[in-house]
Amino acid sequence: MKKIGRRCKESCATLYQNTSAFSSRVHGRHLRKFSDLGLVVCPKESLSWQRIGKLKDAFEYSDLPIRVDVLDLSDVSEEFRQIVLKEHQVVQEAQ
Repeated sequence: MKKIGRRCKESCATLYQNTSAFSSRVHGRHLRKFSDLGLVVCPKESLSWQRIGKLKDAFEYSDLPIRVDVLDLSDVSEEFRQIVLKEHQVVQEAQ
């Protein structure tokens, strides 16, 4: 998680209030060798598709050994938001 947190800080981190990890990589259930890591950003204001694309690219071209799926918390359904908030691990606190 430290390496992922470092990547968040390098990738436009000042835009977000909090960044959290979620998925089987966090809670361990149904974890597979090739499971990705869900990363949800909580923006101070809604992110444009260009900004979220830049963040996704930063992870895609990083040296992380796993795939990172980036989501903007303001763009997900309330049901999915509740799932994420129930089982997440904060990677980066608001600055």
